[in-house]
Amino acid sequence: EGQGVVEPGEEFRELVDAIRAQILAYRDPETGESVVQNVYLPSSIYSGDQIEHAGDLQLSFKSVYRTSWETSLGAVPNHVLVANLKKWSGDHSASDASDTAGVFICNRSIKEDHPDILDIAPTLYRLFDVEIPAEVDGRPLTLTKRSRPGGE
Repeated sequence: EGQGVVEPGEEFRELVDAIRAQILAYRDPETGESVVQNVYLPSSIYSGDQIEHAGDLQLSFKSVYRTSWETSLGAVPNHVLVANLKKWSGDHSASDASDTAGVFICNRSIKEDHPDILDIAPTLYRLFDVEIPAEVDGRPLTLTKRSRPGGE
């Protein structure tokens, strides 16, 4: 519902907590394995003035599960779990961020440890000598100067 069906406040928090617990408790009926790795509240993973537009819950799946092909196209499958008969490749499967840290590739060294995807925007602002807006998340990375071929 566009305006919701539960009053904001305690009633909402109790319902979200109950739904979250049920999702985390769900098991694959064939294997008994849990399907969902975590269910996040927006405030635990997002920040900024647009957080109110985030979904009430954000799911991350265990490594062998993902959103179905039908679901990603807007359909609703007949069952909660559907066997995948296609190769999973290059999609956004809602893996948990702790499992998918990613790789940072750059043609310069960086001084900071543990760069984050949120650091890309402020780094680009700095590289183009543009003031970094206060609402931009992340930190600008410090890139070393490029060395020229032949040591110039």
